[in-house]
This record gives sequence, C-alpha cells and structure tokens, in this order.
Amino acid sequence: MNNQPSVALIAKNFPPSKNQKPTDGSPYYSDNFHRFLKKNPSFNRVFISTWDFFNGCKTDAQDTLMVGKIIDGEFIGATLLKIRCTHRGQFQMNSYDNNFDVDNWIDVTDDFAIKYKALGRCAFSNCDHQWSESEIDLDSAPYGFEQVCLCCNAKQKKVKVETYEMENESQMPTFAENARR
Repeated sequence: MNNQPSVALIAKNFPPSKNQKPTDGSPYYSDNFHRFLKKNPSFNRVFISTWDFFNGCKTDAQDTLMVGKIIDGEFIGATLLKIRCTHRGQFQMNSYDNNFDVDNWIDVTDDFAIKYKALGRCAFSNCDHQWSESEIDLDSAPYGFEQVCLCCNAKQKKVKVETYEMENESQMPTFAENARR
C-alpha cells in the first residue's frame, strides 16, 4: 500500500471557495477539506473503507471515503463526511487497526484527486451540488421542475410517481397488465 504523500492532495491545489458559489461551471472546493489538508499535510491519502461503521462489520458496499494514512497496519484519519461537517476546522482524527479490515482498504487518492479537481464538492456526494435554483424548495416545486448544478452541470428533475394502494396482493396488477396501459 502506498503511503507516500500524493502530490495531488496538497491544500494549495484546492483553494477554499471563500463562501462564493460559482456561476461559471468552475469547481466549488470545500473549505473544510482545504483546512484539513493544510493542518495535516502528511495525512493526505484517500481510501475506500471495506468496513461498515454503522453496523460494525465488513461490507462489500465500499462507499465510505477515509482521509488520512496507514502506519504499520493502522489507519489514522477521518471519514470525508466528518471532515466536511466539522465546525471551524476542529478536526478529530481516529485510529483504526486491522479489526476494521484496514489491510483491505483501497487507496483511491489519485482517482479522487482527479475527480475532485474537476468537480469540486460534487465529487463527495450528491448532497454537495450547488443548484441553480437553490432557494426553491423541491417539495413545493411543480412536477417537471428541473435545476442544474452550477459546478458540474448535473441535473435534478421533479417527477411524479404513481403508487397503488391495495387491500391484498391479488389486486396488484401484473407486469403485463402495467405494460398494456
């Protein structure tokens, strides 16, 4: 496993946003991620965890991004979610030994850096998009309403989904019956 600092994950490569949302399609970088990298320059590797922290077991989902480094089989760092949500840069790193399946974590630093450089915070999750119509509540928007992310051009559209309420399963329309409608 490569634990050498990646040139790609250095704080100066990802300047903070200065609380301004882009309007030109440029990436919107996370202030907290910049602070974390600046305060902890040697803890700059990104791993995909094979551990389900919620249920406390190994998982195949591999959807938790961890930022830090592995020293002697022990990971020291934090989840990307925790870094994003930390108030005013008061970062708390944790240590995880091989009881957390650390030996099987996947180093994705270079791929993450490329994606983050291009997309900014949109690379973290679908919760970080900067929608063009952010002041509109999607619940009260009309069906067909569409908004576009100012950073990565992702689109979100409100659609109507029909649901059925039945007393028992025998009333449920079959796939063939639905196809004829």
